[in-house]
Amino acid sequence: MENCKMILVITFLLGLFFAAGAAAARLSDNTRKIEEISISVAAGAMSALAAADIIPEILHEMSGTGLIKAVLFTAAGVVFLKLLDRFVPEHHGDEESPGAMIHIGIISALAIMLHNIIEGMAVYELGADSLRQGVIFAIGVGLHNIPMGMLVYSTLKDETRVKKYTVLFAVMISTFAGGLVMAALGSCMSHTLIDLLTCLTLGMIIYIISSELVPYMAAHRNYRVYAAGIAAGAAIVAVSLLFE
Repeated sequence: MENCKMILVITFLLGLFFAAGAAAARLSDNTRKIEEISISVAAGAMSALAAADIIPEILHEMSGTGLIKAVLFTAAGVVFLKLLDRFVPEHHGDEESPGAMIHIGIISALAIMLHNIIEGMAVYELGADSLRQGVIFAIGVGLHNIPMGMLVYSTLKDETRVKKYTVLFAVMISTFAGGLVMAALGSCMSHTLIDLLTCLTLGMIIYIISSELVPYMAAHRNYRVYAAGIAAGAAIVAVSLLFE
């Protein structure tokens, strides 16, 4: 029981990593440069997270006939964000407009929130059995949330203060929300459901990379910054995986 209380506190504190990334973007004077860095770091981090963590986990947990469900739910994640485009600011292919950045920010925030909820559930489940393992895993989760905080803040900087900080706060507490869900419903949550939610997240990440981040980088063509940013994002995830 003591472990459960402590691990819930830890899932709450994980929001500070996301906040640190947002603060770094907030304190930067060169807004265009921080946008380019944030987009490229997030592209590297999301790609590495999908390739080195999420996909291997899905293949391990959903082998055999389960792979059909995995493909279907991954596709559903892509379709979900595609449909969601109708409800976020439309930028009509103009990657220079403020609407384009807000569009990327909202779409990314939704995917990050779902991923963090799943991660919060995993941190709680592991930490309830072994506090040490839960803390180590939580550090890994927190590290790859830093570039995500940079991405969401920099893309929403032109939004109203209320909307911007509401989205940031929602993403910040999403890991804690996952911990609360696991604490309340842990015995009722099946691994199959968690695996399917992971597939949904993967589809959302694929959509963000291919339809939002890559088009932005192609439009601006600052390839040196992008190469460095992608490498940095991938490195952050690589380091975070050492703690998992």
